[in-house]
Amino acid sequence: MINCYGKVFSCCCCAPWPLGSIYKNTLSEIWAKSPRLKLARWLSSRGALHCFSNCFMRFIYDNKKLAQRCKGSPAHPKRIMVACGDFCNYKCIMCTADTGSSVYLNTEYVKKNIDWSKVEKIVLTGGEILAIAPAKELFLWLTREEKKKVDILSNGSLITPEWAEYLVRGQGCLSISVNAATAGTYKRICQGDFSRIIENLKKLVELKRRLKTSSVIRFTFTIIQENAHEIADAIVLANDLGCDVLGFGFATSGREFLARQQDLCRQLKARITQLVNDPKVTVAIEKAYLTEAGLL
Repeated sequence: MINCYGKVFSCCCCAPWPLGSIYKNTLSEIWAKSPRLKLARWLSSRGALHCFSNCFMRFIYDNKKLAQRCKGSPAHPKRIMVACGDFCNYKCIMCTADTGSSVYLNTEYVKKNIDWSKVEKIVLTGGEILAIAPAKELFLWLTREEKKKVDILSNGSLITPEWAEYLVRGQGCLSISVNAATAGTYKRICQGDFSRIIENLKKLVELKRRLKTSSVIRFTFTIIQENAHEIADAIVLANDLGCDVLGFGFATSGREFLARQQDLCRQLKARITQLVNDPKVTVAIEKAYLTEAGLL
C-alpha cells in the first residue's frame, strides 16, 4: 500500500508501520533494505504482529495459511494498492476517512519510483478516485502507457459515459460500493442517488459485454446495522444487474449487530442458502464474511 502521503506499507490497511517513502526511495530499494519490513515478516510468520488478530484476511485465510503468505516474499511486490487521497464526494455513515481532505498523492513519484514491469496486480483507491484528478491521470497512464490491468474501488456516482469506457477497457476489477438494495437504505447510508448507481452499473455491464473485455464488474456491500436486513436482497439485485461478483465486507457495527440479532440471522441464512443454491443466480458470491457471520 502507498498512501496519499507517499508512505509505503506492507499491508492494505496501512499496518503495521510505514516502511519508507516513495518520495525518497524507489520501491525496490525500500523492499530490499527496510529493517521494518524484515521485522514485520519475521513477526507475521509467527502470528505475532500486534495487528494480526484483527486482520480482516483471517476471514479469508485461517491463521496457518495467513502466516504462510508471509513466507517466501518476492524480491519486489507483485501487488500494489495506491491510495491517491481521502477526498470523496460522499460521506457514508460508516466511513472514517477525512473525505474533505485536499491531500493528494504526487503520482509522478509513483510512476518513476516503481518498476511496473514487476507488478502483476494494481488497485487504485481513494477516497473516490473519480473525484481525484491525479488518480484519474494515473489510471490512464497505467492502462495506456504501461499496458496494465488496473482494479479500482469507487462509489460509482461519477462514472460518465467516457469514463465507463475507460474503466471497462482497463480490463481490471471494477468494485462499486453500493451497500444497499433499495433507494431508502442507500439514501440513509450514502446520502446519494441510488438510481444513478444502478444505471451506472448497468452501463458498465453493457459495455463489458459489447466490448468483450475481461474486466470484472463487482458489486460491493459493506454490512452495517442499517443494511443488514438487505443482504439477501443485494444478491438478487447484483444478479439481476448482471454483475460478475458480489463482495461482502464488515464494518465493526455490522458484525456486532448481527451477533445480537439471532432471528434476523436465521431468516437471512435460510434465504441466502436458497439463493446460493439457485441455478438462476449466476453472480459469484464471495462467501467468507457471510460464513464468518453464520449466514452460510
